[in-house]
Amino acid sequence: MRPHYDYQVTAADWLRAVDHNQQTYTRHLLPPLLRSAHGLAYGVLGALLVVLELRWLQRQGLGAAHWLVWAGPAFVLVAYLLQRALLQWRTRRVLPQLGQAMLGSMQLVPDDDGLWLNSAERRSFYGYRALTALVQVEGASLLYYDALHCIVLPDAAFADATERDAFLATLRERVLAAGGSLVETPSAVSSASGEAPPAQPGLWQLAWRGLTLRALPVSLAEAGWGRLFLLAALLVLLQNGLALLHLGPEAVYSAAAWPATVFALPLLLFVAWLAAGSGGDAKRTLGLATAWYAVLLPLTLLGWVVFLIGQQGWVPAWNDVWDQRIYLVWTGWFALAAGVLAARSAASGGLRRLVPLLLAGGLLWLPMQQSFWGLPLWDRPAEPAPEEQQDDPGPDPAMEDYFYQEPALLQRALLDLKPREPGHPNLYFLAAAGYAGQDVFMREAITVQDMFDHRFGTEGRSLALVNNPDTLGQLPIASATSLRLALRRMGQLMDKNEDILFLYLTSHGSADHKLAVEFGPMQFNDVDPLVLRQLLDEAGIKHRVIVVSACYSGGFIDPLKNDNTLVISAAAADKVSFGCSNEADFTYFGRAYFVDALRQTDDFIAAFDLARSVVAKREQQEGFEASDPQLAVGSRIGATLRRWDAQRKARAITTLPG
Repeated sequence: MRPHYDYQVTAADWLRAVDHNQQTYTRHLLPPLLRSAHGLAYGVLGALLVVLELRWLQRQGLGAAHWLVWAGPAFVLVAYLLQRALLQWRTRRVLPQLGQAMLGSMQLVPDDDGLWLNSAERRSFYGYRALTALVQVEGASLLYYDALHCIVLPDAAFADATERDAFLATLRERVLAAGGSLVETPSAVSSASGEAPPAQPGLWQLAWRGLTLRALPVSLAEAGWGRLFLLAALLVLLQNGLALLHLGPEAVYSAAAWPATVFALPLLLFVAWLAAGSGGDAKRTLGLATAWYAVLLPLTLLGWVVFLIGQQGWVPAWNDVWDQRIYLVWTGWFALAAGVLAARSAASGGLRRLVPLLLAGGLLWLPMQQSFWGLPLWDRPAEPAPEEQQDDPGPDPAMEDYFYQEPALLQRALLDLKPREPGHPNLYFLAAAGYAGQDVFMREAITVQDMFDHRFGTEGRSLALVNNPDTLGQLPIASATSLRLALRRMGQLMDKNEDILFLYLTSHGSADHKLAVEFGPMQFNDVDPLVLRQLLDEAGIKHRVIVVSACYSGGFIDPLKNDNTLVISAAAADKVSFGCSNEADFTYFGRAYFVDALRQTDDFIAAFDLARSVVAKREQQEGFEASDPQLAVGSRIGATLRRWDAQRKARAITTLPG
């Protein structure tokens, strides 16, 4: 040893020590942290996060079980990351205030009993027996004398790596001679050449650092194929083991899943090669792919645990939509972690690190959205093919009897429409159920017609056009032609300046804003917003209330709206609506508007607001994406509807018995 070692200590040297403390001695940081003002601040911030999450869960209609699944892990992870970030920020802020006692010129003087540390403001002594740990980090050695505090000894204090290693060897001998014990971590510098050794971080160290978006402790330039293949094999075993646990004895082997199972390995290697090359050092490819696999293992385990909890029914309102959301979060976090690892391990610096981050994150996330990652080799047995339907499929509209009967049926229904009652505004009602493949549309059209006849006085001035085998030969079918003829007939009977048409269309809808008009083998013309507006204009109907219950029905709003029209859609132009099935009596929006809302109010506009909230709550409870119903109110239609409603109620009062 030299008599003394002179060197400079910078804030960056101390930040290395703080980073090591956070990695290794977190358990020692917590007690003093909880007793400090900063600890109180962390607690308040954590409580705020919990409250915000609970409010979110309440809006989703989810209970305490969801809290156990989400809030616990989220709070621990967020609290840990905040603790790390805030402690490093505090260190950067406090260090300059400490002055020359801890920063600047230092002198380390070894003697027979210990080490003297001299600065411009202070002289301290540390006996060899008091030294407890030796940690070598990049560019410095940390000599710990308790769980948190250390002497920072930069490599610049020595002439070269050989002198540094000789000093550390003598220090070990003197600590042992004094009866002490010096715990050491693996050296980041070899004793002979000063180059990085091939020693690599442990599996869980890689995984934890990757999941928490931190830099790796050693260079990724050195890695072995054996370790990469071992991790890849462990991931496949983990995925298939958890799949077997979930499926139980019903599991069957699926050879078709092999391509998806092994797809991860070549993809990760290719993306790692691109990311490492763009970061300035393609030799890091193997190490980067290895680190990503280390992250995938615990992340896969966590994702499966959450999935299995949901499948067991322990979480209220869990369904396939929640599975998709979990997968989206899972893949997003992995892509983010992979991108951060690629950026932090890049040889280049500055903004150039964004290139490997975006390459790794984007090229890994996008394929994961196309198919489920790491499809297991075990699956449920295939459902047996259903037996052929032996029952009578019902009448066919293309049969000759019905085919020739339909025009006469429609003509009778149109002739049966009553002329208007003079002296007050009249309401006419027309419903069209366009899709014959599901009974819910038929039930809606017939039920709403009956409701309007008895509640709003449209009996004799209402008509339902229905595509369904059960009503074939009884009700006119729904088509663009029957809709045109019905609107024309009503327009002839109505007073164009006073009367109002309530038009209700219920069916499936397409993304290009066309209503499904389908009935067996028959081919119908399209019904879209422009066609519907043309039919209404040709009929000369001025005052219109139009409700369209279908997916993407918001696309009808703009083409149909005007000053004398109220247009309501069950969904936004780019959203789907829900509730179409053979078993249901109403779609979600149909029930919310005609059953729930119009039971509370006679106001067609106010009923929309009530129905919208009912639909939103139901969709949240069942985990569906919001359909976002839409409304357009013309500047004059509101006054027209109020005048009609007031006179309707006045007539009802005058006709009461007694």
